[in-house]
Amino acid sequence: DADDLYAKIIGHTPAANTAIIWIKDSAPEEMHHNEYERFLIIEGTCDIIVEGRAHSLVPGNYFSIPLHKHHEVKVTSSVPCKAILQRVAA
Repeated sequence: DADDLYAKIIGHTPAANTAIIWIKDSAPEEMHHNEYERFLIIEGTCDIIVEGRAHSLVPGNYFSIPLHKHHEVKVTSSVPCKAILQRVAA
């Protein structure tokens, strides 16, 4: 659902993409084999679930997703979760 997830690219190099993201409810499960995904939470709260283990994040928290791990995001606040997202080549 396009209303549930929004991303605005704020930086791009051959090695990394940086975006500001806005997640209303959740982001679907995915896995990366050739890039690290990193989150810095700006507003709201969320659980980033990696291989079934939930990591609860609040504003100011930083979290890096390991390679080859299934992960998804579930918002736990009444407001959308906003974060700086960076995808960096492995």
